[in-house]
Amino acid sequence: MTARWATATAFLAAVAFATAVHAQDLVVRAGTILPIAGDPIRNGVLVVRDGKVAAVGADVAVPAGVPVVELPQSTIMPGLIDANAWEGCRGQLSEESREVFPSYKVARALDPDSPQLRQLAQRGTTAVCLSPGHRAVIGGLCAVVQTAGPTREAMVVTDRAALQAVVGWEASSGNRIPWRESPDTFYYRRPTTRMGVVWELRKAFFSVTEEGQPAPDPADAEVLRAVVAGQLPLRVAVRRMIDIETTFRIADEFGLHNLVLEEAFEAFKVADEIARRNVPVVLSNLFYLGDGQPQTPEMHLNNAGILAKAGVKIAFGTALSDGRPDLLTCAAIAHRYGLPRDDCLKALTVNAAEILGVADRIGSLVPGKDADFVVLSGDPLSVTSRVEQTYLAGKQVYNLR
Repeated sequence: MTARWATATAFLAAVAFATAVHAQDLVVRAGTILPIAGDPIRNGVLVVRDGKVAAVGADVAVPAGVPVVELPQSTIMPGLIDANAWEGCRGQLSEESREVFPSYKVARALDPDSPQLRQLAQRGTTAVCLSPGHRAVIGGLCAVVQTAGPTREAMVVTDRAALQAVVGWEASSGNRIPWRESPDTFYYRRPTTRMGVVWELRKAFFSVTEEGQPAPDPADAEVLRAVVAGQLPLRVAVRRMIDIETTFRIADEFGLHNLVLEEAFEAFKVADEIARRNVPVVLSNLFYLGDGQPQTPEMHLNNAGILAKAGVKIAFGTALSDGRPDLLTCAAIAHRYGLPRDDCLKALTVNAAEILGVADRIGSLVPGKDADFVVLSGDPLSVTSRVEQTYLAGKQVYNLR
């Protein structure tokens, strides 16, 4: 009986192992494949092996014994990448008891069971950049995570995508000086002005670039030095043109050459300068109407198009979008108001991957990259197109049907 049980167990284990190995192997035939790295492929074939893109093209041999998915009326493109998201975390996005916390990792707050991440996958988003939020001058390290996965560790592509900072009013909003009353919360603190925010940011980099200054915590100092050395991008949330210009002055002062601008509602006013500095921009909420603050920025519905025409690499994020419109809607709006089609598709995929430093894995359908892709009912920039299926590493994580 023991021998039979052992034999049966071994057989079931072998079957389970074989299923696990080949579950990520498949072939998809589609009416159109948009690899992004090349021209559209009509009646294309996508071959997935071990979770990676093995081949893509019009005349690709179909391996024997591999399941074939027939989608003659559908369009396939790489999984969408949200380059600025505040979804999928437990609790607060940032440690608000400190204004400067470079070593904080937002990936630690990732909730692998988040219903918000599942919703993003249903919208065709396969990866997001989690930001620590804007309640601190330096909030910590951004993370690139997948929208589905068995564990937190498996979902994290990198927990060190960029260092998040803020220039503007948000980091000081709500702070106050105690004056005569006793402070009862940590919001009795500085900075309380825009100048104070800039001072805190400069002080942080001053502490690791000038001799004789009080040294910050070793973990914080390591992150700040990596930014100064250009090894880690400094990602700065800016809204107004004055914030962008202030960021560039700070960058020049400390020799910071690896910058990313986030939100950047008034970037169209200084598009040529942004392009000259080769600074990419992650645009959020393309139809932002203001939040009632005195510093409400001026908007231009073709902000994305003006930046792209100047030669600025752009991507899209949904962190500030009321009602959380999906990325395809953001791209459709940008296209309607002037952003060329190819730039729209790149902003959704490969541009975002390059800005986040993960283009070696995701962002386009080329052999060797992760088989993350989305199946659409029609053209990606048509408002009537639906997300029909979403795949991560060749495994289906969403099916509309």
